[in-house]
Amino acid sequence: MLYRGVLNIATDHIDYATSISETLGRSRYFEQGQSDQLWMSDRVVTKYERKANAEGRRASRFQFVRNLISVQKTFSVPEELDMPHVVLQSPASLEDMSSMFQPAHYSDDNVDIRFIACFYSSADNRLVIDTFIRETPLEQRVMIAVALRREGDYLVNLHDCGFPRATLGIQRAIMWLSEWILGLNNEGTLIRDNLRLSD
Repeated sequence: MLYRGVLNIATDHIDYATSISETLGRSRYFEQGQSDQLWMSDRVVTKYERKANAEGRRASRFQFVRNLISVQKTFSVPEELDMPHVVLQSPASLEDMSSMFQPAHYSDDNVDIRFIACFYSSADNRLVIDTFIRETPLEQRVMIAVALRREGDYLVNLHDCGFPRATLGIQRAIMWLSEWILGLNNEGTLIRDNLRLSD
């Protein structure tokens, strides 16, 4: 946020108001702004505020103004890599994979990955695996797709749902899922991948 940037917050939830007041009130990077009565007199009233007013709940309003104190970088942002994919062959069908899927948890270094649920679409010839990835300082909830291609092999990659960042954690999740598929029987083979599994 730029110097003299204004942060306006309103809530009719008393616990949120207390947390906002305590957290931003002790922040080194903000100064208290206008009083509650002067706060954004020309603003649009939201339907939530109208509802709260009708129910007799008073909104707490806060305004904080950014000061000149520089914020130190306290964590590194994970490097974004190419969108990962794996192409593999397996005699296991998508139905087999779907029926054998069990929620799983993998962890190494600074990456924690949970495969939560599996969804199968026979119309699309695709599985989608709901996946949670935690890598300091980033957490992502993504979908990993396993699609049957015309060539008869499988493509394992990020589904186009949401806005995932192609980080090392995403690469490892696709690797672990691919290894699980290959491990379903002894006849599976890796054809190619673009994974970069280390920093």
